[in-house]
Amino acid sequence: MAIFQRAGWRRNRRVQVDPSVPLEHPAWAVLEGFGGLRVGAGERGEECGASDVEFLHLLPEIPEVAILESLAGSPLVGIAWIGSRHGELYMDCVGRLFGVSLMHDACWLAGENFAEAMTGLLLGHLPRPILLPGQSEVDLYGIKFLADDPRVYPVGPAGAH
Repeated sequence: MAIFQRAGWRRNRRVQVDPSVPLEHPAWAVLEGFGGLRVGAGERGEECGASDVEFLHLLPEIPEVAILESLAGSPLVGIAWIGSRHGELYMDCVGRLFGVSLMHDACWLAGENFAEAMTGLLLGHLPRPILLPGQSEVDLYGIKFLADDPRVYPVGPAGAH
């Protein structure tokens, strides 16, 4: 939590959340507690580049988000820019966090929950790639992942994992 405290977070911190975010969606609590903060420096990570995370409500403007929503069976709410604004982070209704690249056609599971995603992003743990319909491979951090790779995350409906 020290990295969040250095960025200005404190217990009971509350900022206004965009009214378009449903109160019952777990992204609402994340945006209320962390909105407006930027954590991490995007330095060398343990398995890949560590990321910075800039918390704000994002409106999905790229088609991959709608595809992920359909696969996850859940509305996704954008909660942060990541990787010096080269990617976006979206949360589903059970708290899974998905990354979407703004640089190339790549999506990944950042974490099954907020703590797992933040640990992975800020320490530079290799995320689990996602193959979208029609993709037979995806590149992440210079690694080519094929459909039969056990590290590929099989996105399914929220709560099915």
